[in-house]
Amino acid sequence: MQFFKNAFFVLWMMSLLPTAHGFAAPLEREQSDVKLEQSWVKLENFPTIFKSIQQQAEQSAIAFESKVIGYSFQGRPLWRVALGNPKAQRKVLWVCGQHGDEPDGVQACLYILRDMAQYPAFKKGLETSQIHMVPLLNPDGYQRRTRKNARHVNLNANWDLGWETPLPASVKSRFLETSGASFRGPKPFSEPETRALKALIEAQDFQRVVDYHTGVAGFSQGMVLYPFTHAKSDTLTPAQKQVLYPLAVSQSQALSVPNTAKDPVMAFQGGEVLPYLQQAIRKHIPEKYHADALGQLPQSMQSPGALIDWAFGVRGIPALAFEIYFPVDDLSETRIKAFNLFYQQLQPGLHRSVIEMLQ
Repeated sequence: MQFFKNAFFVLWMMSLLPTAHGFAAPLEREQSDVKLEQSWVKLENFPTIFKSIQQQAEQSAIAFESKVIGYSFQGRPLWRVALGNPKAQRKVLWVCGQHGDEPDGVQACLYILRDMAQYPAFKKGLETSQIHMVPLLNPDGYQRRTRKNARHVNLNANWDLGWETPLPASVKSRFLETSGASFRGPKPFSEPETRALKALIEAQDFQRVVDYHTGVAGFSQGMVLYPFTHAKSDTLTPAQKQVLYPLAVSQSQALSVPNTAKDPVMAFQGGEVLPYLQQAIRKHIPEKYHADALGQLPQSMQSPGALIDWAFGVRGIPALAFEIYFPVDDLSETRIKAFNLFYQQLQPGLHRSVIEMLQ
């Protein structure tokens, strides 16, 4: 019976694939499509994957570098991959896998790396820019499919901004107790993973930071979020909002399906989100992305000590968090086929997003 259920699900997901009438076609390239994984990527396979990407990058005349920037609490390597002109003034950092229970996000980021090494559409941007990607910041959690790292710390709450802001009583236990789902650790940068990424950011002059997340609940079809979560959004200065808001809007539009009826931000502000979310849930596709400040989210979704807050508030780097909705609430090995189908739908929007970041 389970076999038939799975077969029906795959066929149903295939029926939802984009058509020429409803979605933008994938960007053209000369090479054949990359081979999609048949299981969630294993940690020991990362070097092999990077070698394959390097070979393709060399064929495309794109500079490539992979490097270990540190180690997790349990000694697993933290990789950084760079594609593009190493002498470029414009550098973008793309971080994935702060939460170990988001293997689909790690998978998507590895697919993006492969695409950038192959698609001619990326070549021009990579000649004048460089993108650095940390495909998995939390390998210990990833190994166990747990949100937090091996010391039970939510890495995306361990960054040093907003720690002095009083927490509402309703979320104190979540952030301050070891058993809490978002335990932030004993002090900022208490974790080797966040310290390694901090050192990378301080060593490079990044012009943009993207923190890539996935989920099946809460954010529904997806959002592009900008700082701050440690303070109300209306405390942003006009100059800060002038930097962050247009960037979030342009990225939400890049990720969204082109030519849809409503601007995503206007739909959000106008209270028209629910119909869009309901429509997307019915279709199981990420049809529209909404840009908003982290501080405007419900308290249950906020994350004081977030990477993008620190990157912008301390380092002055415009930073965004992507919440990409994966419609299957099961990350077991049997769901990889469903994710591969989902990535084919997500791919054009992610390509537009990266290309825009590189400009």
